[in-house]
Amino acid sequence: MRKITLLLALFIVQVSSAQTAHVPDLTVEIFPIPVFTNSNLSLLILGSAWSKPIYAGDEIAVADSEGNFVGNSIVLNGHNGMALWGNDPLTLEKDGLVTGEKFTIIHWSKSSNTYYAYKEFQIQTGSVTYVKDGFTIVTSMGEPEVYSRNNSVYYHVESVLSKTNVFSFYAKQKGKYSLKVYSLETVLVEVSDSIFDVGYHTFSDSLTLAPGDYTIDLYSEKSLISLKNFSVY
Repeated sequence: MRKITLLLALFIVQVSSAQTAHVPDLTVEIFPIPVFTNSNLSLLILGSAWSKPIYAGDEIAVADSEGNFVGNSIVLNGHNGMALWGNDPLTLEKDGLVTGEKFTIIHWSKSSNTYYAYKEFQIQTGSVTYVKDGFTIVTSMGEPEVYSRNNSVYYHVESVLSKTNVFSFYAKQKGKYSLKVYSLETVLVEVSDSIFDVGYHTFSDSLTLAPGDYTIDLYSEKSLISLKNFSVY
């Protein structure tokens, strides 16, 4: 327990120092803000765990078994950590990890714009599956495989993780896309037939969402390519 506490303390000091010296570099730009569900597991990856070099400015994310991103972090020199968000049982949609679900760690290399997936990582303590309020330390990442990211939409309702609602999508190729976020009575965000490059694109609004059901969808050349439903209570 003393060793775990020391590792966590070292990580907190590292993050605090980096935030003081390099605030602009600490913004996650390529992965979406996870859905805040008020239930999480703390993940710490030791600096010595990586089999493939990572560099400050790269990004790390964690995906569930369906490919949804449930945590993310900018890469710092040394140890790296993040919260992995669990599923909210009050919502109809799967918006996080369920108890006992195995997760995948994904590394994005900024220099090569390449994604790598780590599925067979080794741990010192904790679990390779989701446990609410758990704490997992990864000591060896194992060998990665190249990860291919698909067209997808994401949502994040205002929470402690973001002061605004954030809606976003990933485009696998350059093209013309249309994004719409709406309920039966309200259109929150609408972008019609606009050209977007390959990559991750975000849109924010500061409206307070009324309780109800919402949809975010993405079209390319009039064909629906991604859709997610979410609820506000």
